[in-house]
Amino acid sequence: MSVLSKCTQKIWLTPFWVQKMSAMLESPHTHAEGMCLLTSVLVRAQLISQELIESFSQWLDCPSANLQLTAMAFFAELMKDPPIEGRNVLKILSVFTEKAQHRSSTIRQMAARALGNAVSSVPVEVQKHRRPVVQVLQQSLADTACPEVVAESMVALAELVRVLQAVNLGSAFEDIARSTKMFFESELEYLRYSAFRLYSVLASSASVKRSFFAGEVQKHGSAFSCTSGIPTLQLPACARSPSVTVLHLWG
Repeated sequence: MSVLSKCTQKIWLTPFWVQKMSAMLESPHTHAEGMCLLTSVLVRAQLISQELIESFSQWLDCPSANLQLTAMAFFAELMKDPPIEGRNVLKILSVFTEKAQHRSSTIRQMAARALGNAVSSVPVEVQKHRRPVVQVLQQSLADTACPEVVAESMVALAELVRVLQAVNLGSAFEDIARSTKMFFESELEYLRYSAFRLYSVLASSASVKRSFFAGEVQKHGSAFSCTSGIPTLQLPACARSPSVTVLHLWG
């Protein structure tokens, strides 16, 4: 609350947003998103100090799952533009891959988000650490009891493929593509969106996998028409019709 008060005094947050953010932070259901929002404010206000980073780093290993979640949400947002370099980045990436297997589904979700944001901000470091990153995100696709984790993992994988290209997935490429298709007809719109987004990125970046996608269209052509149940405005152009991308590669 002292941080929120300081932001208000500096006119970085209006009283309305302070009240809204406080409510988010106090609720177990929205705490992680509230922490991400608060961190974004701190970044814009240039209030992220090395001391603050070290404090949250200590919470990552705290016995309290609540403190671990707060720290993970902080780093998930911070990884969009991390003031961390060299060995410290590789170290924190190792922590993220470990937390992606945590018993708390919300911590797993924040870990996947952190990995996805890291791909864009520190691609060289992620490239060095790509094998465990790909492995843990691929495993998360099987976490069907926690759709938020699955969706976040697919978003992270889409970013990884976009930045590092499909070849970096190695033998996991086809398994990830097949796992992704399982969510095309999900009742959850955000899960369908994430699945189409990832599959589209896979298809458009995989010039060496044309035969694979051609076979997928032949076997499961009808599955690619299920975008009709998703509002067009809520899908990016590349995700509105994965079959268009796949058929283009086939032809």
